[in-house]
Amino acid sequence: MMEQPISEKEISPHQAYSRTTLLEPDAHAGALRRTDSPADSRADVNRKKALNKVLNERTYITADLERVIYGSFDRKPACLILFNFKFRFEADSHLRFKRAEIAVSFKATPDSLNKPAPGDDPVIYNFAPKKMYGNLTVENLSWTYGIELPCMVSIGPAEVGVQPYMEKTSSFQKGYRMEIFGREFKDARHNEENEVIWTVKENSQHKNGIPDQLKFAIILGHKGRFQADIKVSAETGSRLKLFGWPWSKDDPVLFQPPEGFGMPLEIPRWFPDLETIKNEEWAELVPQWKEWESQIANIG
Repeated sequence: MMEQPISEKEISPHQAYSRTTLLEPDAHAGALRRTDSPADSRADVNRKKALNKVLNERTYITADLERVIYGSFDRKPACLILFNFKFRFEADSHLRFKRAEIAVSFKATPDSLNKPAPGDDPVIYNFAPKKMYGNLTVENLSWTYGIELPCMVSIGPAEVGVQPYMEKTSSFQKGYRMEIFGREFKDARHNEENEVIWTVKENSQHKNGIPDQLKFAIILGHKGRFQADIKVSAETGSRLKLFGWPWSKDDPVLFQPPEGFGMPLEIPRWFPDLETIKNEEWAELVPQWKEWESQIANIG
């Protein structure tokens, strides 16, 4: 029997902003549980609501699982996973998100008989976007500097030092843009990368926050059941860093090959050979705002 949601009376003040109290029901999402409850593997397989972090009703971060497609990469079992992150904040406010870091790591799911070794964890094959930039904003600047030049003047038998002064002005341009950088990561226990980290920065001249919606895609190799852990940290306009308390840790999202999720109505050209996805097809998988420069770099 599925565990009943925790009532507000059972929640301590330190859990006041946890997803348990503020998350609205989603008919299409899998169940969310307390992090100290026993794992319910079936309920969390392909759970749509992958992450839900709420500071208040106008400031929160969510992530939805949009697509899970199993195929192959270089003739090895592989999976394509798409996430849709949403950042909600009041633009131009002190609580706007000026910077965010998103980390998605994968590991093999243990069962009652076996505890997987690091070598059993999924391996990152590809991801998008790797680099993406907003439109460039140019600021014209100038600065003035002065130089004192010592000069010796002869007056009769003596020399007198005078300090002539010269002033010069130099003009230059400085550019600002929204930036997204992605990178693979492995810790000391792994020989191959099993994590992707994206860093998102606002246009520091406009100071209107990071984009309110971002889509990310990952292709990984696997050896069976695995899970994804998602961590998000954010910095606000007032330099308040939001991570950890009062946000509780979200349960991992479980994946059970070959159980897909969100398959498109039309079978893609590249299915099931995930290594054949072309740059323009990557851009369709992770479409971004039109005002951005579409520079999804070094894909495939």
